[in-house]
Amino acid sequence: MRKGLLILFALCLVAVGCTKGKKMDGEVAASTRVMLKVGGKTVYTADDFRSQDSVQGTAFRSGNDDMTSYMSVSLNAWPSAVGQSLQADLGWKHDGAAETRPGVSFSVQKIEGDLVWLWSSSDKIGAVIRTLQ
Repeated sequence: MRKGLLILFALCLVAVGCTKGKKMDGEVAASTRVMLKVGGKTVYTADDFRSQDSVQGTAFRSGNDDMTSYMSVSLNAWPSAVGQSLQADLGWKHDGAAETRPGVSFSVQKIEGDLVWLWSSSDKIGAVIRTLQ
């Protein structure tokens, strides 16, 4: 009996460990504004900043007028369904430093109105983008 309980406990621990990191960051999930969070650090948020997307609808940008703060998300396809897997090239400027991260694998977590929530469990990157179409 005791051995069976230990095995059951070990299986529960393995199941919990396998799902760790797959769930979208809570701050990203709760956001109702454009944002980018990389490795647990929010590197961009926008309220009244300018947003744009490309004619093809796969490049999303947001930034202030002088571009001292911005984010750019270029996707390989239009985000159209929850669970969809996408590849993206990211760019952002935070604390005066411009950074890029090419080839990030995202999963579409949520779509509500013109907002789309993206999460990369492997890179711990979350993005909320606004589609303008």
